[in-house]
Amino acid sequence: MPDIIIQPLNIADREWVSEFMLVHWGSNKVVSRRVVYYPQDLPGFVAMYDGEKVGLSRQSRTLLYNLDAKGYGLLPQMTT
Repeated sequence: MPDIIIQPLNIADREWVSEFMLVHWGSNKVVSRRVVYYPQDLPGFVAMYDGEKVGLSRQSRTLLYNLDAKGYGLLPQMTT
């Protein structure tokens, strides 16, 4: 069974993050306290399983975005 790999997002992941946000949140921008954030431009982590992106963790000073783990048990690994 392949290992789950957690790695920082990079510039090449921006399109994937934008699509992920559209699918899971309905928009590729987030508004908090009257400030618009574009998650694809913020630092974060991606979970890889068998070469596939299966999870996303994004954080800024005021926002923590969801993790889509697709049942791979990623939450403990991505939050510790």
